[in-house]
Amino acid sequence: MTDQPPERNAPDDALDSAAGQPPSGDTADTPDAPEPNPMAATGDADHEPEQPTETGAAAATAQPAATDTPGAAAATAPPVEGPPRRRRRIIVLVALCLAALATLGITRYVQYLRSPAARVRHLLNESRSPGRVGRALGRLGLSERGAAPNLQLACEIAAIGADAVPTLIEALGEDDEAVGCVAAAALGEIGPAAGEAVPTLLPLLKNKHALATYAAAALGGIGPARGQVVPALFEALKEGNPGAATALGEIGPVTEDVVPTLIEALGDGDAAVRSCAAGALAKIGTAARNAVPALIRTLGDEEWYVGSCAADALGEIGPAAADAVPALINALEDRKSFLRTDAARALGRIGPAAKEAVPALQRALSDRDIRAAAAEALKEIEPPTARPADDAR
Repeated sequence: MTDQPPERNAPDDALDSAAGQPPSGDTADTPDAPEPNPMAATGDADHEPEQPTETGAAAATAQPAATDTPGAAAATAPPVEGPPRRRRRIIVLVALCLAALATLGITRYVQYLRSPAARVRHLLNESRSPGRVGRALGRLGLSERGAAPNLQLACEIAAIGADAVPTLIEALGEDDEAVGCVAAAALGEIGPAAGEAVPTLLPLLKNKHALATYAAAALGGIGPARGQVVPALFEALKEGNPGAATALGEIGPVTEDVVPTLIEALGDGDAAVRSCAAGALAKIGTAARNAVPALIRTLGDEEWYVGSCAADALGEIGPAAADAVPALINALEDRKSFLRTDAARALGRIGPAAKEAVPALQRALSDRDIRAAAAEALKEIEPPTARPADDAR
């Protein structure tokens, strides 16, 4: 019995066919594949190449014409910038312009910081009056920018120091009064270092506007008195310049005719002059003891702030103002809390010489507006002393 090959199912044959292999059962009967002819691949040396057919030649000549198609034209034409690319260029140009402007601004700012004169001019320009429109609004009672000098600018200019003085002297002669007032106020804040401005400030005392007041105050801030400054201030005070009174209290040293001139100014018809004269006497202090009778009369001034300045002056004079104690006790009952407070403080500065004011000050402790000032005054009039019982403990 001969061995029979194993039977194959139809699915097995199908798998072999799909894999590219002949079925195992037919391998013997499958004819061999023809061997490749090497002459067909390499060609014979004596064999001439075949000429292209007409169809191939036509295809070869028609090939360059393919460049006339739309796609080929798009490939060879120069690229057209689209909106995104153009937008990027605009952004770059804008950025470059901003960088150039920033560099220029930084350069100018550095120059501004290095030049005191430029800084002073810049600050003075901010104080200029608004012109005809602003003045017309001021006449109508409306707000006017620059109507009052900007003292904050004066403080900023004064912080520059003596380097600002030459430019400020030039500004005193400008037509814009607001600029001149700020310049004068800045010179006063600079102080003695602005002494070279005195000859320019003196003629301004005769000005009929606010500049005269600021010029007088500037002379007081520059002090001490030199040359014809004090006589010029006397004349300005008689003409009703309140800044002259303030300057006489600051300029120093106090001459024998300063206090009498300020006493006379306490009777001026202008409340601003009266209050500034009282304030100047307060700055002079004890040396103004001869002004006590005039200051007592001024306590009852119709303008409460003038009486308040008089009370402050009496307190600065100190124990030498003991004759003012009764008048100050009466001032503790005034309707204005500011005057009551200044009267209580003045009694405290007079000290033990104001002992008769103790009952009135004790009653004032129930006045919530002045109780703190009254309590402090009582401590100064009757200083607390250690009791024997406390010491024994």
